[in-house]
Amino acid sequence: MLEIARENALDLSHSAFLERYYDQKIPVVLKAGAAHWRATQLWSPDYFLHFFGEKQTGVFVFEKNEGQWRRSFIDRIPLSQAIAWMQENSDVNRKYYILKESIAENYPELISDFTFPSWGITPLAPFANLWFGQGGNITALHYDTIENFHAQIYGRKQFRLFPPEDTAYLYPHSARTGGRLNFSQIYDLDQDLLESFPLFYKARASLAVLEPGDILYLPPGWWHEVRTLELGISLNFWFNPSRDQGPLWHLLGYLACRVQERLLSTEEAQVLYQWNWANTQESAEYMRMKGHYWLSVLMCAVLLENRKQDTSAFSSLIKQASREDSSLIDPLELDALLLSIESVKATL
Repeated sequence: MLEIARENALDLSHSAFLERYYDQKIPVVLKAGAAHWRATQLWSPDYFLHFFGEKQTGVFVFEKNEGQWRRSFIDRIPLSQAIAWMQENSDVNRKYYILKESIAENYPELISDFTFPSWGITPLAPFANLWFGQGGNITALHYDTIENFHAQIYGRKQFRLFPPEDTAYLYPHSARTGGRLNFSQIYDLDQDLLESFPLFYKARASLAVLEPGDILYLPPGWWHEVRTLELGISLNFWFNPSRDQGPLWHLLGYLACRVQERLLSTEEAQVLYQWNWANTQESAEYMRMKGHYWLSVLMCAVLLENRKQDTSAFSSLIKQASREDSSLIDPLELDALLLSIESVKATL
């Protein structure tokens, strides 16, 4: 397993970060990037108990039954109760986790305890999200569709990461499996996956362990499974939603499903992994040439929707393309659709 690059945050300039990592869409651990924050110096379970113990919160409960983890939610309990469960629970088949709580909405008193990482661009509100959970929690393999900084405040956390190009090996959910497109069907990477998910072993895994004060930069489209190695507190910041649009990454997941079902060759998928907004028409025409009319429709529709063009004429086709594999329209209809994005292409 590869190790994610670690850079001393004090030595990494904004321009160097952009050149080496942001522009290349490569993850990096910014070592001690948050070490100077009041949050890193002060926050702990005892700190939250002292100042926010009576605050009402919600906690997710993860329970393992017959080898499967199930999630439930308990709302409106004192934070002190949630922390007590985290600290006192010894059942390896039950875990407690406070997920993605908006600091601005739920803990505005803490906003001055940290700053948006100086390497980033255009933070997206809400400004930061709190993650607070006991050791042993797993956030299943998934990807985000926008930029992400994940700052470790207390305790340690492990990330296993896979590049977008390996999507075909990571079994994303589809309409058939009923889950979210940006989540894998694989929940626990430590299990024996050879029989159920044989392609997984072709994927290239990288490891990052965050110590208190470390910040992980996670580009959009990078798959990651996250584990709390011990009771821990983290903040994450999503930012710059305009650089990579969500539909692009969801389409890559859709492609992977088609590869697994042998409806798209790996060679064709690799061509599409190089797709970007500037060459959508060429990519769509390539798919048409290969006979994948449904994929041509989906690619065109994603671009038109992204550019806020009128997609009403194709709405039924778009819906079909998300759940069917057969050709949806004849070549003449597709020709008309491809022509309709000429003006959009010129604006890119």
